[in-house]
Amino acid sequence: MIKFLPLIFALITFSIKAQNPNSIEPIIMSGLKLIDDIEKKYESSTTVIKADFDFAHDDNFTYVDLSSDFEYVIAALGDDMVASISIILKRKVKNKWVDLDQDSSNTNNASITFNPDISGQYAVDVKVNSFKSVSQVGHVGCFVIAIKK
Repeated sequence: MIKFLPLIFALITFSIKAQNPNSIEPIIMSGLKLIDDIEKKYESSTTVIKADFDFAHDDNFTYVDLSSDFEYVIAALGDDMVASISIILKRKVKNKWVDLDQDSSNTNNASITFNPDISGQYAVDVKVNSFKSVSQVGHVGCFVIAIKK
């Protein structure tokens, strides 16, 4: 019986996660599929340099250093609880964050392709525009993928 305890514990844990609408597992699985799709599109010339998963707030801000030697795909997605997101790429100019590009689709995913002319620190803001339920809970993922030029 003792040798079966790890298996029983794993089954109980999986069952709890599968029934929990607040689980982060669905967004992680969706993120893995998104990364896989991007890597297939660009073949072996991609490197994931950032992957963030977060509880869906109005703003989910993350910082990333980008090089002018690469092209980037910056992608975000929401889980099944998120109806619509926007992704905004920013750079600090004279101590103020300036919007450089954005994707404000009415879906739970968004992406930007970006070729920086200046290497440095940038910010990615994933905004939740709307949720599918009144409880306003969910998760978002943000990914920055470098592509060799």
